Amino acid sequence: MQGSLVGQTLRNQFRVDAFVASGGMGAVYRVWDLKRNVPLAMKVLHADLAEDPAVFKRFQREARALQKLAHPNIVPFYGLYQTRGMAFLLERFIDGPSLKDVLRLRKGKPLPLGEALIYLKALSSALGYAHAHNVVHCDVKPGNVMVDQGGSIYLTDFGVARHAESTTTTLGLAGTAAYMAPEQCRGEAVSAGTDVYALGVVLYEMLTGERPFRGDEEGTESSGATAAERIRYAHVHREPPDPRKVNPGLSEGLAEVIRKALAKDPGQRYASVQDLFHATCQVAGVDPGSVVDRAKVQARKPKATAEVEAMPSAPALTGRLAEHPVVEQARDLARRVPRALPRRLTDALKGSRVIIVGGVVALALAILLLRPPPPPPTRAALVPTRNAPPETEVMEPTPKKPAPTRVLTESPTPLTLLDEPQGKIVYTCFIDDSDEICLVDPDGDDPTRLTHDPATDFYASLAPDGQTIVFSSRRDGRFEIYAMGIDGEFETRLTYEVGSAFAPEVSPDGQHIVFTNATGGTQAIWVMGRDGSDPSPLSSPPAGEDLDPTWSPDGSQIAFASSRSGSRQLFIMNANGSDPRQVTSGVADMGGRSDWSPDGQLLAFYAGPRGDRDLYLLHLATRDVQQLTDGGDNLSPSLSPDGQWIVFTSYRDGNNELYRTRLDGSRVIRLTDNARPDWQPRWGP
Repeated sequence: MQGSLVGQTLRNQFRVDAFVASGGMGAVYRVWDLKRNVPLAMKVLHADLAEDPAVFKRFQREARALQKLAHPNIVPFYGLYQTRGMAFLLERFIDGPSLKDVLRLRKGKPLPLGEALIYLKALSSALGYAHAHNVVHCDVKPGNVMVDQGGSIYLTDFGVARHAESTTTTLGLAGTAAYMAPEQCRGEAVSAGTDVYALGVVLYEMLTGERPFRGDEEGTESSGATAAERIRYAHVHREPPDPRKVNPGLSEGLAEVIRKALAKDPGQRYASVQDLFHATCQVAGVDPGSVVDRAKVQARKPKATAEVEAMPSAPALTGRLAEHPVVEQARDLARRVPRALPRRLTDALKGSRVIIVGGVVALALAILLLRPPPPPPTRAALVPTRNAPPETEVMEPTPKKPAPTRVLTESPTPLTLLDEPQGKIVYTCFIDDSDEICLVDPDGDDPTRLTHDPATDFYASLAPDGQTIVFSSRRDGRFEIYAMGIDGEFETRLTYEVGSAFAPEVSPDGQHIVFTNATGGTQAIWVMGRDGSDPSPLSSPPAGEDLDPTWSPDGSQIAFASSRSGSRQLFIMNANGSDPRQVTSGVADMGGRSDWSPDGQLLAFYAGPRGDRDLYLLHLATRDVQQLTDGGDNLSPSLSPDGQWIVFTSYRDGNNELYRTRLDGSRVIRLTDNARPDWQPRWGP
């Protein structure tokens, strides 16, 4: 969906500028409000919510209540809308890290107590206000706590909020397993105590560096097939580990505060989130009034590149014009224009760079005279180009310092704004002598096994909603296509004896699944409805085989590997199967799976003899092929939702593991480290 929405204007007011991430309610985008001239976060709701009138009306009633929550630590909510067959809600866009990012930077080490109290104060204030308005958040977790560049802390994502004492959620979701209270796990009525428990889990994590339950506790193996099920079981039946055993530096008083917040019985917890905050301050010997309101955030400075510094420049501007945002953007564009052109053109234009720069700046001055300055960019953006230096980045200016505030004796740790990729990576993991489906964060955190069947499960991919995984399995005797939730629950068989079906992928609009089907001694590309209805062939290779299809970002085309021309090469056909055309030639030992870049300009693939395969990028406009790796036996590339990273499998360290690299092949990072192979990664929202 992200590829088809970016660039569109919804309701003649909200211009969709960029895909940001996948959230609990669906895909998240940065949009520009053309009437108010402010950036907003747009969350496109799951298809079942948008298409079910009864569910949508129920959410709409609750959305009106959320719109009344005006609090300094709650992200402002601007309403729920329906358009073009979808539903979306709008919030203020917070340009900064989440508490999850903050904790990730600590790499398992606890936050300093003073810094933890800053977050606890903001969250207790926000939740106390919501509770006073009869709203229970039900999904308090570090990922829903945002910090803007001024250090202000916001609680976001009230998408699963409930009215107090209600058992009806606004969505079909019930929260995040790692932070759910026992009554929430049992599907019982919730109350303010439900958020007290979740905030206690967050406090436990901030002060120890770990969550109390991760789904791998001894004695929980038989309590559920998935980690989420085992975690929910632990919340209901197990006592959390003593926080002092995880962090011996904690006082007994702090450990007791955490234990009370995590009591199984809501009546035994603190009566309010404010009581939890004040109790924590009391045992820490800190005056609650001395806890500051802002976290300290340090933005990263932009990096200069040799090519930019060496470029000729236009005549200098001084005074107010030199500092105008339009002129700054023009200078930035002028720096990037030569690098964005093919090398054969940049060689010819070396003598024209002064003209290019001067012309762009002149154009900027004309724009300046006609309209007021636009707002500065809201997020640092990487600009991948074919000839750019490997670490070229375009960053926004350092924000102004916030107003002075009182500080604790122990200063908060400065944070660095992250440019780490978003989304999830689904892959095949070899566990217990069988291929299973696993999921991992793009930074290698939280690897989770999702399937537990002794038969082969492989070729998984994430649907555009970020909540569904489709995969192939031989659990019923032959390879069929299955679907399941992102937590491994609700497995559903989609195909029934159409052949040997594998390599499924959901279309960008979420309506169809394309896959490879082996029948009658050959392989071809097939398509069916999202629910498995009407399976039918799309391709009929006159010779050889067609396999491993992948949708273009706008859903209008399908790329696939085929040996119909003799050797295996990449082909593209229209979504209805018409006009198949070859887009590579002469590539030796072409691999199977490829993947599109989000802008539809590149196809990533792999090729080479077994044991010496490498990754390549095909530039579709020119048909040029760019090699990314050299040695290590690399295969199965898949691009991140923002198009700046590639995840792939490599044998470079003696075992098949997952790695990620930038689009130009730089900054290779290992994500998995297992004794058995991890392979076939697929990046999703």
